[in-house]
Amino acid sequence: MTLPEFIIRNMEVILIEWEKFARTIPAAEGMDTRALRDHAEKMLKAVANDLVQYQSAEQQAAKSKGRAPEPLCKDDTAATSHGTDRFVEGFDLKALVSEYRALRATVTRLWTPDVCAENREKQLSRFNEAIDQALHESVLRYSSEVNRERELFL
Repeated sequence: MTLPEFIIRNMEVILIEWEKFARTIPAAEGMDTRALRDHAEKMLKAVANDLVQYQSAEQQAAKSKGRAPEPLCKDDTAATSHGTDRFVEGFDLKALVSEYRALRATVTRLWTPDVCAENREKQLSRFNEAIDQALHESVLRYSSEVNRERELFL
């Protein structure tokens, strides 16, 4: 099974793990399931979609250096919205980043026992790039929110 197929077929299992981890973050105390999962499903679907798109060696190299193509709705991707929501909920940057780390580890841990070695490294590399792109979008939005709050305070 390819990684994008795995993500779509096992969405609920992955989301349960996401939520379980998010509940360990102090700022998440009192948040319900909907708030904890907020944009996770949309982000995972975007990652799965990214993995099935053709990507040349040049495109992959550019993406790995932070020069990914701009998302069609760059002002409001699931990842940017996630960054905003986590800021509003009181998460610090470390907590935001830790959610992506946990997501990456969960998907990799659950998928790798089910897949043959053929194409595994390429799929994992593309997955890591897609997660990094989502993380980048979230951190940029989170940082913008921090700067906006600082400006308002001043």
